[in-house]
Amino acid sequence: MNSALSNLLLYPFDKGIIDQPSDNSVILFVNCTPTLSVKLADSISFYASHRRLWECQGSNVLDDIPDKKYDHVFLTMPKNKVEAFYLLSIVSKCLKSNGVAIVVASNDMGGKNLSKWMDEFGFNGECYSKNKCRIYIGKIENLSNVKIEKSYKDGVIQLFNFQDEKYYTQAGIFGWNKVDTGSKLLLENIDDPLKGSGADFGCGYGFLSYKVLSAKHEIKKLHLIDIDIRAISCSRLNTEKFIDEVDIEYHGFDLTLGTPFKEKLDFIVMNPPFHEGKLEKKSLGVSMIETAYGALKKNGALYMVANKQLPYEKTLEKFYKVEKLTEQQGFKVFKALR
Repeated sequence: MNSALSNLLLYPFDKGIIDQPSDNSVILFVNCTPTLSVKLADSISFYASHRRLWECQGSNVLDDIPDKKYDHVFLTMPKNKVEAFYLLSIVSKCLKSNGVAIVVASNDMGGKNLSKWMDEFGFNGECYSKNKCRIYIGKIENLSNVKIEKSYKDGVIQLFNFQDEKYYTQAGIFGWNKVDTGSKLLLENIDDPLKGSGADFGCGYGFLSYKVLSAKHEIKKLHLIDIDIRAISCSRLNTEKFIDEVDIEYHGFDLTLGTPFKEKLDFIVMNPPFHEGKLEKKSLGVSMIETAYGALKKNGALYMVANKQLPYEKTLEKFYKVEKLTEQQGFKVFKALR
């Protein structure tokens, strides 16, 4: 999520296009950075729809659509169109009939179509341009319930069939609409039984976890960790059938900051993301490797897959033994021992 986009939500007030909300206004921020410095009302809620489970003093983290209506709803549009329309359906459901919606999208992520999309949902308003983005300011005119309900239905957590296997997933989660080729390759190259306590770093909707729990391993405990709280919800649904056999813990947590537990692990499986929005960000994988190193016991094993062009070998040098198990289909699989 882009803080520059979130900051553009202030544009209507900076330019005097609309009045500041009154002191008793109730405001909802959807898919916005929690650090957004906006003190527009006494009651501010953050809707945790994107990658972080936000914990903001004086605000609420909402796991579902709020059951109340808001005077102002702010939204920054994500890259994925299914997710974007889902969030617009939430805006439509949450805004008061006389409330104001303020929506920002970058031009290369749908911004040029923003006015048309808002019209389709039943809003009436104006679009402004700034910093290669569009800022839409509008009110409800004649909401399209058909559009809203379809967009909501398409965007909620649901069961998908991937190669004759069914998984719960949701638009916007990393790799949400497929079985990742790299993850499959990683599973094919785990060369020793996984034993004891382990973790799936950046678990996504839980494909890797489901597969290692289904295989003939000797896992006693498994941590599933992802920064996207929606991914945790999906991975829980996908692995709950194993909870009577294995101690499973789920964590919405940023692995670039360490781990949410103190115990040391026997193994970690990992297919780290290397994009944040449209930007390639190799540092995500580097930070996750460093966290994995710190989380493993002596002789603990990291199994990871990465796109072949990503230079993670230097970071892996801190492990005492590193082996490239395979390189094919545009990926490379490593086993690194602590």
